[in-house]
Amino acid sequence: MSFCKICKSSTSIPNIEVKASTLCETFIFCKPCKRSAMRSTLNSISANNLDAESALKAAEEIKSDIINTLNKTSFKILVWGPALTSSNPLAPKRIEIKRMLIQMGHQAFFSEDLVIDGSMPANVQEALQIQKFDIVINLASSLGSTGEAHELMPYMKNRGLLWLHSNAENAFAGHGLAKTLVASGGKVEFYDDDFVECCGIVSGSIYFIEHLVGVQHMAEFYANLSKSLQIVEV
Repeated sequence: MSFCKICKSSTSIPNIEVKASTLCETFIFCKPCKRSAMRSTLNSISANNLDAESALKAAEEIKSDIINTLNKTSFKILVWGPALTSSNPLAPKRIEIKRMLIQMGHQAFFSEDLVIDGSMPANVQEALQIQKFDIVINLASSLGSTGEAHELMPYMKNRGLLWLHSNAENAFAGHGLAKTLVASGGKVEFYDDDFVECCGIVSGSIYFIEHLVGVQHMAEFYANLSKSLQIVEV
C-alpha cells in the first residue's frame, strides 16, 4: 500500500509525478481521488530552530501574504479550447479554468462570448480580441483550438500557455509550433489522459497565471524602488 500525499489516505495506486517542463514545476496526481497538486506545495516545512507549530504558523502567514498579493492583480484572459457542448474531456476543464480565474478576481472569457459580427471571419475576430487581452490559455484538443494555436498563439509570446496532447510532441506541432512558441517566451505543455482526469490542466493553468501575477508584482516593486532612490551628486 502507498500513502497519498494529496488525499492523505492509503491507496493501492501510488501517486504519479509529472514534470511540466516550461512551467518549471512538478505535479503530483492521485488517480483514486482524481486530484492534483504541485509537489512544491506538498513538501514538508523545514526551518532551523522552529517546532512544528511555529513552522505551521509561519507557513500560514506567508500563504496569507501571497493570497493578498494575488488578489490585487486582475488580468484579462481568453480561454480557448473545444466547444463547451462537445463530449471532448477538456471541455469541462475549460469551463473550470474560467470559473476559477474569475473567482481569483481576473476577467476571463471564452471567444464565443465576444462574437460581435457573424459575417466577419472567426480568425479575424479573434485576432482583434487578443489585442485587447493580456493572456491566452489554449487547450488545443479540437480542430478549432488547434487552428487558433497555429495561427494566433505565436502573437502571444510570453503571454500564452498552450496545452497539446502528448501524441503531438513528436509530430509536426511538437517539432514546429511548440518550439517556435517556447523560443519566443511562450509556455507549451504536453498532457496525457491521466493528466486530464486528475485535473492537471486546471492546476497547471492556474499556476501559470499565479506565476505571471508574481512576475508583474516583482516588476512593479523594482520600478517603485528605482523611483524612490535619489542620486545625490557630490
